[in-house]
Amino acid sequence: MKEIILSADGESFLYSVPDHVADNLHEYCVEFCNVWLRPGNKDAEHLFLNNVACYNEHDFIEYLNK
Repeated sequence: MKEIILSADGESFLYSVPDHVADNLHEYCVEFCNVWLRPGNKDAEHLFLNNVACYNEHDFIEYLNK
């Protein structure tokens, strides 16, 4: 496990993630935004308000855990 620091325009949080996630963090971020965080994805529908995605670092970790 490796540690990463995540923040969504506020306080920073330290998370332990598997090595392959930390080593490929950019790819996971791109997939989160471009693939997973889409209207119609039932796992992400709670993050949309009036068709606008509202999320933070905790939501990204939730995505990684799925």
